[in-house]
Amino acid sequence: MVMPKDNPHFPDSDRAEEFMALFTAHHRRLFRYILALLPRLHAAEDVLQETNLVLWRRFDEFRPGTDFYAWAARVAFLQVLKYRKGSRRESFALDDDILETLASRAMEHTSYLDAAREALQTCLSKLRTEDRELILRRYMAGDSGKKVASELGRPQNSVYKSLGRIRQGLLLCIQRSLSRTVLPGGNG
Repeated sequence: MVMPKDNPHFPDSDRAEEFMALFTAHHRRLFRYILALLPRLHAAEDVLQETNLVLWRRFDEFRPGTDFYAWAARVAFLQVLKYRKGSRRESFALDDDILETLASRAMEHTSYLDAAREALQTCLSKLRTEDRELILRRYMAGDSGKKVASELGRPQNSVYKSLGRIRQGLLLCIQRSLSRTVLPGGNG
């Protein structure tokens, strides 16, 4: 996103850097949120661009220390409504009240998925080096269990048992981590 030099909302570069850091950290998540609310990819991309402009222009209204994503998602939701109102040629199956409920659920789920992703990273870092390498080789590199077993010189059954044990441990670690956070539909 190009930042105009004469933007009256950003008298100092520290505030502009703060915007860029927050914007960059939440850009993908914001796009997924918009995409959950609009049926077509190009519409979501258009709304994301408009949302980006509004966020930039109104960043002086954002209070440092509060939840940037929640603020940005609210701006995005209003831009979705504006898009829907201006797109008379498109037929939208959901009325605005249902869309607001869907938006709320999308917010809950993106927060949950972000927390789960963070928990997975933390749990992976706690694994023994050999276990982490085995999991990453199998799932990140996309190698089959058979190929991994062959390259390690281990019986296939042994590799599959190890992967099962490691996955079970990761699942328990992630569940423990997420139980300390707010789950979708939960009371906190």
